[in-house]
Amino acid sequence: MTAPATDAATPVRLGLRENLAQFTLLVIVNAFVGAMVGLERSILPAMAEQEFQLAARTAVLSFIVVFGIAKALTNYGAGRLSERFGRKHVLVAGWLVAVPVPFLLMSAPTWNWVLAANLLLGISQGLTWSTTVIMKIDLVGPRQRGLAMGLNEFAGYVAVAASALATGWIAARYGIRPQPFYLGVAFVVVGLALSTFLVRETRHHVAHESTLVGALPPDGMPTPRQVFWRTTLLDSNLASVSQAGLVNNLNDGMAWGLFPLVFAAAGMNLAQVGVLAATGLLALKTMIERLAEDHANARRLAEGLRGIPGIELETPAPQTNMVYFRLAQSGKLDAAEIVEQMRKRGILADRADLGGRSVWTTAPEAHRAEEGRRVDHPPGHDAGGRGGQRGGPARQHQPGRSAGAHRV
Repeated sequence: MTAPATDAATPVRLGLRENLAQFTLLVIVNAFVGAMVGLERSILPAMAEQEFQLAARTAVLSFIVVFGIAKALTNYGAGRLSERFGRKHVLVAGWLVAVPVPFLLMSAPTWNWVLAANLLLGISQGLTWSTTVIMKIDLVGPRQRGLAMGLNEFAGYVAVAASALATGWIAARYGIRPQPFYLGVAFVVVGLALSTFLVRETRHHVAHESTLVGALPPDGMPTPRQVFWRTTLLDSNLASVSQAGLVNNLNDGMAWGLFPLVFAAAGMNLAQVGVLAATGLLALKTMIERLAEDHANARRLAEGLRGIPGIELETPAPQTNMVYFRLAQSGKLDAAEIVEQMRKRGILADRADLGGRSVWTTAPEAHRAEEGRRVDHPPGHDAGGRGGQRGGPARQHQPGRSAGAHRV
């Protein structure tokens, strides 16, 4: 690889502090890259059902398949393209591919137009996100690559969540189309301008690093095929990282496609869906270890509830951070009294009936908008007709923290 000519008065230096201005600029650019994905997070499933009357879940989720395949293939080729044509050229090309996306989503007469927009969005994401990662690694050198990756992912996914929150709020107030996608136009304009006029090429940083590392091993550089098999099967450490990445992206796809549908089915408006989609995405991307702790706390809570007369668990051993239970038919326990006793012990809980199902939550403001929607049932029965005190089954849920973390 031949490094581009550089100014002799400004020698190449590796490190985060030494390249702070360009590194910060790339973090900002990647935030706009993430915001383009967040544009669809909270509203596209609702758009599929309300605007295009798609009832089948496979059809609704088809946009994720198109996006995922396009991004995967583009990710695979982004590195080789950046070596051949330069990092900056690939980054700018990725933004140019994204230019039609918000306009297609605004004016799509059929669902196929939405799929075409997601095809372009997947290609754009594969080029722009991958290239910003490569450029940051170029700048910091071998000792700070982990930090560079962490900052890149943090900026990108915070922007995804913020964009999902913003578009959900706009859609709830002004409608699903076209207003939420005006943000996409702004994201493309700013991201393309920054990448074109302010971002600088970083290939010469790699050339400088290679002079410090020394000669290549005797067998030379591995081929793309060798890299694929090594990271997929042959090297146990790299294979485990690849598998973890696969699971992480499967979670991401679920959060993107299924969560908005579940939240909407519970009677939430698009603004509330946006809030939950944003927080759920951040939890899946940045709080994996904390999520495991929540699951353990939920099992601990279930054990405590199992020993209280009058409470019947719907599932013996919770598999998530949600604990489902109902009050027994004996009527010895009162829902209002339980809420008050929990409050005295530092657990701020509340209860609302959403579509006939009783829900316990520690965020009362999350369902204040649902007041007046309570469904009346015959005494001792819930919406499903099973015996139960005051609405029957209940769900104990704390966004971001399980109630099992408290003494009950």
